[in-house]
Amino acid sequence: LANELGILDLPHLVQLFLYDQLLADNMHTSDNVPLSVGPRFEGRVKVFNLAAATFFALSDPSSVGGMRHEHICVVPSWH
Repeated sequence: LANELGILDLPHLVQLFLYDQLLADNMHTSDNVPLSVGPRFEGRVKVFNLAAATFFALSDPSSVGGMRHEHICVVPSWH
């Protein structure tokens, strides 16, 4: 995936993301902790070109009760 997207440091970026999501606290983030203590991801990544999201948006009074439903479509040639 990194080669296909042209983001060769994608594994490193995923590791930083995982650290910030799973282990970061008020004193430690991926900015100030060596990667050797961070989580490693060695699994597979699946890419989907379509997603649906349903969410509650209090700031949108035009929908019924604030509920929204959106479709996110991505075409691989859009980069």
